[in-house]
Amino acid sequence: MTDKSSARRVEAAPFEPPNPENQLTPSNRKRKWPYLAAAILVLIAVPTFFRLVDLLGSNAETQIVQNSENPAPQEASVSATESPPDSPFEDALLAQARTDSQELLSDLLPLRKSLDERRAKEWASDSFDQLITLGSEGDELYQAREFERSLLKYQEALLLAQEVDQQAAGVADAVRQEAYSALEARNADLALEKFELALALEPDNESAQSGFERAQALPEITSLLRSAEILVNQSQFEQAKAEVEQAVALDQQDPLAKGILASIESSIAS
Repeated sequence: MTDKSSARRVEAAPFEPPNPENQLTPSNRKRKWPYLAAAILVLIAVPTFFRLVDLLGSNAETQIVQNSENPAPQEASVSATESPPDSPFEDALLAQARTDSQELLSDLLPLRKSLDERRAKEWASDSFDQLITLGSEGDELYQAREFERSLLKYQEALLLAQEVDQQAAGVADAVRQEAYSALEARNADLALEKFELALALEPDNESAQSGFERAQALPEITSLLRSAEILVNQSQFEQAKAEVEQAVALDQQDPLAKGILASIESSIAS
C-alpha cells in the first residue's frame, strides 16, 4: 500500500467562469461575417439607388412610356406578318367594280377600235387624244387593282367615244363635199385624199366610192385631153375624138371631157 503520508499535497485553484464576450469560437466568427457584409452593402446601396432615381427623374418615366408606345422590333415584325382581317363587304365592292369595268370595256374597246379605223385622229384629234389618255389611265388603275377608280376613267372614256362617234356622220358629209370640190378643180391628189377619208368614215357610201374611182382616173383623163388638144390644133379631129372618147369612158361624168367631145364632133360635122 502506498503511504498516504508521503503523497504530495495538491492545492485547488479557484474556478472562474469564462467571459462569453471574450470567448468567440472560430465557427461563430465565420457565421457572423456574411451578415455584417450584407448590412454594409445595404447601407451603401440604398442611398445610391435613391440618388439615381432623383437624377433620372422624369427621363426614366418618359423612356418607359416611349418603350410602351413603340413595340420592340420583334413585336412589330410579328404584327406585320399577321394576316389582315377579313372585309367581305369591301371585297364584294371591289369584285363588283371589277365586273363593271370589264363590262364597260366590252363596249369601249370596239368603239375605240372603230374610231381608230375611221381615222378619228385626223378629224377629232383633241378628243381622240383625250380618249387614249383616259383609257391608259384606266388601264393603270385596273392593273393596280383600283377597280372603282378605273371604272370612272372607263366611263368617262366611253362617253367621250360616243360623242366622237356621233360626229362621224356629219364629218363624212363635209369631207365628201371637199373631195368633190377638189375633183371639179381637177386636183387629183387632194380629191383622192378626201375621198379616202370619206370612205374610212363610211365604207359603204356609194357617193364616196364613185368619187374615189373618178379621182383615180383623173390623171389619165387629163393626159388624154391634152393629147386631144394637140391633135385638134393639127386638125386631126378623128384622132382627137378617139382620145376624148377614151377619157369619157373612164369617167362618163367628167364635164370637161364631155364638153370637148361635143366640140370635136361639131368640128367634124361641119
